[in-house]
Formats: sequence, C-alpha cells, structure tokens
Amino acid sequence: MNLLSFHNRKKKRNFGTIGCSLMAASALYAVAGLGNGLVSASSVFPMQQFNVIVLGTPDANNPSAPRTSVGTFNDGSDIQGNAFINGDVSGTTFAGNGLPSGATTGLEATGGITSSSVIVDHGDVVLGGTAATGFRPNSGGTIAQNALQPATDLANFTSALTNASNQWAGLATTAGTSVTTGNSSMNFTIPTGAGNFIVFNISSSNFGQNDSIEFTNLGANQQVLINVSDTTFAEPGGVNFNGNSTTADNVIWNFNNATSISLSSGFYGSILAPNATLTDSSTITGNVAVAKINSAGEIDLASMNSTPPLNPVPAGGPLPVPASFGLVAMGSIALLAGTGLRKRVRM
Repeated sequence: MNLLSFHNRKKKRNFGTIGCSLMAASALYAVAGLGNGLVSASSVFPMQQFNVIVLGTPDANNPSAPRTSVGTFNDGSDIQGNAFINGDVSGTTFAGNGLPSGATTGLEATGGITSSSVIVDHGDVVLGGTAATGFRPNSGGTIAQNALQPATDLANFTSALTNASNQWAGLATTAGTSVTTGNSSMNFTIPTGAGNFIVFNISSSNFGQNDSIEFTNLGANQQVLINVSDTTFAEPGGVNFNGNSTTADNVIWNFNNATSISLSSGFYGSILAPNATLTDSSTITGNVAVAKINSAGEIDLASMNSTPPLNPVPAGGPLPVPASFGLVAMGSIALLAGTGLRKRVRM
C-alpha cells in the first residue's frame, strides 16, 4: 500500500452511502434519547458532526461519571477534518481539508486555545475557555469563547458513543460471513445477497504481520461493522489495506473493550473506542472517537460521515424504542432514504 500516493490523490468522495444511513442514525439518536437522557440540539450522531472526537479519561470505577479532560491536546501531525476536544488545545491544524457534510464548526473544545500557532482552516471555533491572543480561524470563521455548549456536548457525546459501542458489541456475526487468514492475508468475505449492514466479531489474533487486508464482495451501499474484542490492540507491522477508499468509506471498527490501541502501518475505516487511548504513527483515514490521542500521524476525513444505524433491525424484528410516532416515522424515512440518495462533495 502506498499511503503517500493515496493521500495525495484527494478526490471526490461519495457521502451518500453512509451519510444517508446516518439520517437514520440521527433520527434514532433522538428517538432513543441518547446523551444522558437528553436529545442533542442537532439530533445528529456525534461521529457525523466531527472527524475526530476526544472524550477524555473515564473513571474506571464509575463509567457514567464526568470525564477528566486530556489536559492540553497537541497532535503530532494534523487533522484533515474537524474535531471536538475535551481539554485545551495548543497545536495542530484542524479542518485542513474541510468539514463533514452539514457541519459548520472546525474546532470545539471544553478548554481554550493556548497558542496562536493553532490553525483552523475551515469553520467556526467554539470554546469553553478563551483563545490565545493572536489566534483567529481562517476562512472567516467565528470564535465563541467561554461558551456553555462544549460541556453540554461532552456529556451528550460521551453517553451516545458509549451506548452505541456497547450496543454494537452485542450484535451477532452476520450469517454466511467469514474471516480467513494465512499467506500474509486477512480476508473478510461477505456472502452474495447479504443485506446492507454486515457484522464481524474478531480479536487481535486474526491479524498477522505484513497482512494484506481485503473485503470480498463489499458493495458500495453496504456498511460493515467490525467488533474487536481485545482490551489492548497493537496493529502488526506491515499491514496494508487493499481497496483503501472503499474500506475508509464503508467500515467502522468498534473497540468496545479497549483501553489502549496502537496503530503503526496506516489504517482505513472509522474507529470507535470510547475508553481507549489511541497511539498512531501513520495515517488514519476515517472518523475517530476515543478517550485520548497520542498522535504523530495524520487523521484524514473519509467519505464515511459516521457510522451504521444505531438500531439495525435484527432477525426478530425492530428493536423497541421509547418515542413518539413522529420520531419513529422520521427514522423509518431516513432508513429508506439511505438506500438511494447520493450527495457528492470535494475532498
């Protein structure tokens, strides 16, 4: 895999496949009342709003307690999309390649901006603290300081993301799928005729040194959820992804149990690990929601605007949700819309 050539080939990407299904996720986010029982003001699933979300450190003895901020966030490279940070921000470039579809905020933080060297290339800035003298967003964005919104969003985002991760971790593997390894390859095979939401359940033992990761029969409209069971995950060296663009657009990796994730060979697909510290030394292409980041690698905004629907329909019928008919109807309409509507943006 040539990460450099892939990165340099920024091109139009399709936000329709996952983005429209996110209409369903957004509706169901509101329907289920995720976010400490509150409905988000935008009723949009957090990973649709931000390319990178850093929630802060959880209390191991009381997971529902407020998160401890990361202190001062200073990414070793840059974030091509926008970000939500629980803490202060002292360095990196945000929204260097634009914003997710529909987003207007380039950076939101519960703390302040402590250095004028922080760059926000697109969108507005919303801070729970204040901005350093001399800082200003590019592209005419506005600055809101000492705002209440970041603290409220942190509580809502934390609950929504942990609830989603827990729910997805309990889903059964889709019938007919298989994961095969050997001869320096790792192949996720999707059966012909499978639906548009496919689940795999794996562990780090499935990965091998110098593996070439492939997805066989992955359709443009299919969404793949991969639950990885480990408490710690270290990507073996030399791993590469075949069909990179499709993987980044259609796949989310759910590390529900993880407290530590280390990536070193380039990674494709969105990452949900609400309790983990992510360490990466190469490029990640996809949305990321974690507890903390120690990064020396770039995080790129993929076409995938967020995640599979929050409440995929199991074989026994729809999951019950405590909601009014209107909101249920909105979720149903969104699910139907996700099968055909397309929207293209320039990356």
